[in-house]
Amino acid sequence: LYGVNTTLPFQNTHWIFWVIVGLGTSVSVGLTLFFRRKGWI
Repeated sequence: LYGVNTTLPFQNTHWIFWVIVGLGTSVSVGLTLFFRRKGWI
């Protein structure tokens, strides 16, 4: 998908990088908390 010469959604916005970083961090923290509550960590 990224090798094709096509426009990506939000590619011209300056804040999308921080949205992606925030989403990744949220998923990581959420999974860590879930695994700790299950006793898997």
